[in-house]
Amino acid sequence: MNNSTKFCFSTFRTGN
Repeated sequence: MNNSTKFCFSTFRTGN
């Protein structure tokens, strides 16, 4: 998993 994907996924989960 790339860092960008992890960051985006983490942000999406946290934001949601």
